[in-house]
Amino acid sequence: MGEERNPTRVEREVHHQTTKEGRPQLLRQLRGNYTSLSTKQGLQQSAPERDAVDPHLRDQLAGFRKNRSCTDQITTLRIILEQSIEWNSPLYINFIDYEKVFDSLDRPALWKLLRHYGIPVKITNLIKNSYEGMAYTG
Repeated sequence: MGEERNPTRVEREVHHQTTKEGRPQLLRQLRGNYTSLSTKQGLQQSAPERDAVDPHLRDQLAGFRKNRSCTDQITTLRIILEQSIEWNSPLYINFIDYEKVFDSLDRPALWKLLRHYGIPVKITNLIKNSYEGMAYTG
């Protein structure tokens, strides 16, 4: 059996939570923003410095960038969900509210629950690997 690993780029990234005023709290968990260590400080700077960092960010980070929104990402997720239902295929979605989860979650209990509910070992290992070495620093 092969070892499940997250892509190297993801392993080198740190979570940076930002919020938008006037947005419902319900969508807050969908607007997490992964930024590499080298750009984290740049995102916390003024607008001109943010503009310099913008070209280096992946397209998936559109939710907090000038003239972009997370609408496309939410629409993509909805299409994937609808197709999963239409094709009667299993779909595993992992939403993490890093601010509330990382430092308070009993991780061994989570892995046990995932096994209890029949989540495949490969999926469980990928989720488990995404938590390794991570802590909320917001």
